[in-house]
Amino acid sequence: LMLLLLPQSSEIIRLMQWRMVNAKSYYVEANVAWQGAVQRKDANGANKRHQEAVVFGTEGWVDRRDPELPKTHQKFDLKVGSADPVAFVGDYARAGDANYFNFSQLPSRLGTLHFDEFRGRWLRIDVRRLLSLTGLPAVGGDHLPLKEEERAFLVEQFRLTPFLRVEEKLKTEPLGGVSTYHYKVRPETLFFKDYYFLAESTRLGRELTNKERLAADAFFANVTAEDGEMWIGTRDYFLYRVRLRFKYEELRLPDGAGR
Repeated sequence: LMLLLLPQSSEIIRLMQWRMVNAKSYYVEANVAWQGAVQRKDANGANKRHQEAVVFGTEGWVDRRDPELPKTHQKFDLKVGSADPVAFVGDYARAGDANYFNFSQLPSRLGTLHFDEFRGRWLRIDVRRLLSLTGLPAVGGDHLPLKEEERAFLVEQFRLTPFLRVEEKLKTEPLGGVSTYHYKVRPETLFFKDYYFLAESTRLGRELTNKERLAADAFFANVTAEDGEMWIGTRDYFLYRVRLRFKYEELRLPDGAGR
């Protein structure tokens, strides 16, 4: 009877999603890396393939105990490029709707833009306005903030969505002095896509157009989820560590073929 009452592995992951999305204060340490190649035209108009890489690291606290004044303080390290990467290193802080950056390392210039004077001091950045200038899905466009009932709806759908499939339950092990469930998992790309459609249509306040759906379909069709690992606290059901790997391979048609 006791074994029947214990949550199954899939239920433990759902509990973790619910706990994380409702956490009032937590510490984040994350490392994200991408490696690939991009084609650019040279001075003679010929396409040449160049290796590219993006490495991003961050650590710090997020405090949402005061709903009127949520606070964040993160250190970040962003490097873009393969052979000679461009680096952006510093601190990010947020208090309420105000966002601040303090760059300890910046490129001297990018094109005609010079950055030397912005190094080593706190800068207030209107992040919402910057995001409104981009057409990036999930972040871009000038839209009204989500209503409380819309946010609650998306949180509940996030809790219910099985983003990860347990492939193997590994031996329970301590992590940072905390006993954790250890799983071999595989991301469910289809459910990521379904939740993206739901979240984006809620954010936009309308259904996605055929063009927007086709662009999202093309992106997710090129993403292959590889295996990963996850560690969840046995007592508090918080996420303590996760390693996920994805492969993105853009499908290219032969020259002269239809698109």
